[in-house]
Amino acid sequence: MKRIIYIIKSKFKNYKDKKLRKVRNERFNNKYNIELNKEAFSW
Repeated sequence: MKRIIYIIKSKFKNYKDKKLRKVRNERFNNKYNIELNKEAFSW
């Protein structure tokens, strides 16, 4: 019984980590793209 709970928890954690990582990547990309756009329009 404990093992099943452990598996479910670890799957959920992996899912959450993936989601977080995706959000972080998107935020980073947005920031990076904004910087690039500023540079593109500055000259």
